[in-house]
Amino acid sequence: MTQSEKKPSDPPVNKKRGFSNATEPEKVEYSITMKDEACILKVKAIMAAKYPQYPLDKTNLGPGGHFKLTRFCRSQKHKPERTVAALIEYMQFRREWHLNDLRISHVFEAMNCVSIQRLGQTKFGNEAIFFSYDDRNLPGDLELMAACIYVIEAIDCDIAESLAPVAMVGAMDCFNIRRYNVKLDKMAMQLIYNYYPERLGPVIVTNCGPMFRIAWAMCKPWIPDSFSKQVMALGKHPEKGISTIFDPENVIPRLGGTMEQKDYLRSLYEKEGIPYGTIEALPVDKRVWLSYYGSDETAKEYQAVWKGFMGKRTRIGRWTRYYGVLTDDTLFYFKGPNKKMPNNGIPLSFCTVCAGAPKKVKRSHTITLETSDRPYYFSFDTEAARDDCLAKLGQVIGDIAGEDPLFADVQLHEGSESGSGGVSDVDEDLGDVRDMVEEE
Repeated sequence: MTQSEKKPSDPPVNKKRGFSNATEPEKVEYSITMKDEACILKVKAIMAAKYPQYPLDKTNLGPGGHFKLTRFCRSQKHKPERTVAALIEYMQFRREWHLNDLRISHVFEAMNCVSIQRLGQTKFGNEAIFFSYDDRNLPGDLELMAACIYVIEAIDCDIAESLAPVAMVGAMDCFNIRRYNVKLDKMAMQLIYNYYPERLGPVIVTNCGPMFRIAWAMCKPWIPDSFSKQVMALGKHPEKGISTIFDPENVIPRLGGTMEQKDYLRSLYEKEGIPYGTIEALPVDKRVWLSYYGSDETAKEYQAVWKGFMGKRTRIGRWTRYYGVLTDDTLFYFKGPNKKMPNNGIPLSFCTVCAGAPKKVKRSHTITLETSDRPYYFSFDTEAARDDCLAKLGQVIGDIAGEDPLFADVQLHEGSESGSGGVSDVDEDLGDVRDMVEEE
């Protein structure tokens, strides 16, 4: 049967709610084309000539070879310079999280709080995974993010030599907006979008109540269209909608299927040859720990290149006052000088900085920090304070460029007000919704 013959005729969701009506994934070319090959050749030539410290081997890229390079080329619209920047950023991500060393024993406690089950293929040939959780018993953000990365990496490795995206089915029956961790969800979406491009397929969300729909409406503006249009919402009885996407033997009984459920955690331990239940400490870099848990020092006690108060513009145009701390590779911002936990941290690789901002910003004494993901706008109380921070940022970015000389040659991703952005922006706006819920 062809894919067109399998197209369902009864979409189970309402487009007015902000979710997609499509139950069939967009058509994707699942084989490497001549256009892909041409881009890969240019990327390899640039990398070999200019960035030999980043060889395109399995140690730096993980498994997948040409298939992984193809996905990055497609995500960057077959522009070699942008693809090079995205690949090097991905390699740095792998090093920070020590993905070559990350094992199930590092994330067991977090995985034990989340129900994960590999499903069979969809009717359209996608691998699929089911997950559910009770947010009353979840561990810390760092452990959850590591578990998310581990699962995505494990699936990516299993289908490394394939361009087919993965479908995800999530049950939201325990969702509570008062406990909703928008920061974690935003970071997980950014991670998938930036570091596993073209890998995420349809996302089917079941047991969606009104509070989940409110949270979705708040988050959607920060989610790339290519992601949000694949999200489908089903109610408390998802069996009919699920049957348009899966055959019964490929889904678990909870979703109306007949597939036998297996102990996914135990199978991962067996696959890695580790005794079941073994627990080890996460092997992540210090900057990763800091971004999630802060440090024993307050912001004003940090050893830093620059510290000071500044305003930051959110994506919807609100300004929030922060205490900034500039280290030798990251600009952190805190809610105050006596805080130990940063609101967010902006890695300064692939960044440019300049004085001023677009007219829509409507602030004096501003700077624009352009990352590979989006522009950030900061304002200062005086021109002297602005110039001091600008000089120190330029110095740090220049030092990083000296170690990894990318900035003169690599074109950054196009910054956009509709792209993904700082997690704290979303957290601030969702706080208004939480307050509204509390009043009710």
